[in-house]
Amino acid sequence: MQRQFWTRFARPVFFGLTAAAVAGMTLIQSGRRSDVRANEAVGMEANNAQPSRPGYQSSRPAARRPSFRLLALDGRLVKWGVPKLGIGASVTYALATGRIRSNAARNCRDIGPFELIASTAGQSAESVDEALNDAFKAWEAVADIKFVRVEEAAMAQIVIGTQMRPRGRAFANVAPRPRGLAPSDRRWIMKGMADGDRTLRADEGAGRRRPVAEIDKALICLNPSQEWKIGFDGDLDVYDLRHTFTHEIGHAIGLDHPGVRQQLMDFRYNETFKGLQIGDIEGIRRLYGSPER
Repeated sequence: MQRQFWTRFARPVFFGLTAAAVAGMTLIQSGRRSDVRANEAVGMEANNAQPSRPGYQSSRPAARRPSFRLLALDGRLVKWGVPKLGIGASVTYALATGRIRSNAARNCRDIGPFELIASTAGQSAESVDEALNDAFKAWEAVADIKFVRVEEAAMAQIVIGTQMRPRGRAFANVAPRPRGLAPSDRRWIMKGMADGDRTLRADEGAGRRRPVAEIDKALICLNPSQEWKIGFDGDLDVYDLRHTFTHEIGHAIGLDHPGVRQQLMDFRYNETFKGLQIGDIEGIRRLYGSPER
């Protein structure tokens, strides 16, 4: 996705990812794709979008195009837990139950209750909750990362809710731990893939060339005014919640959009495959290592 993903989406779209340049928010949220200046946004329409090319150039011929990218914010790769690639982590998450305000955020400036998704999806709250749990389990199954649900959004590392000012489809927002600053001075850097920090190609030493920072907070928000579904039916105008949750969680734990198609982390929604693909798995294992057995 591009630098900000609060777009006006038309047909099969993209998933978004962002962070905002923000200081002092009431809780800890931000919006999906924007420039470091929180007032400008760039969107992409599904039919016109093209995958961006990695900005890093190597003198070595590449054996293959990398099938994943690691998220880079503020000049650093980011992950939960120990700021070193290949080390596992445990992450808490919570569902928003009320309004959460973040003045400098964009798409997720006002976040509402997660339960609103059930009504627009025409599904029971239990079914939506199950789709979210399946998404977390998908990542747990392939890497050394665990997710623990907590009740209070203020205590969670990842908060999931709905947009109270709906636009776009779904957004993920990530903030690295501030260096030498109080939590109230947390900086949200809104970046996506196409025109922000040059994310290293996954097969060319990501981590050796860039420092790694610990993620401090992440937010996922969905547009409750859009139609949602559970399962694939060939209608690319209505997104499957399980697929969407899995994609946005991928951003929230440190993955960017890859430079190739047919990966779940690709920004284009499609229903030609289910579940994580080889590039998604390679990427998350680069960050957290293989799952402990």
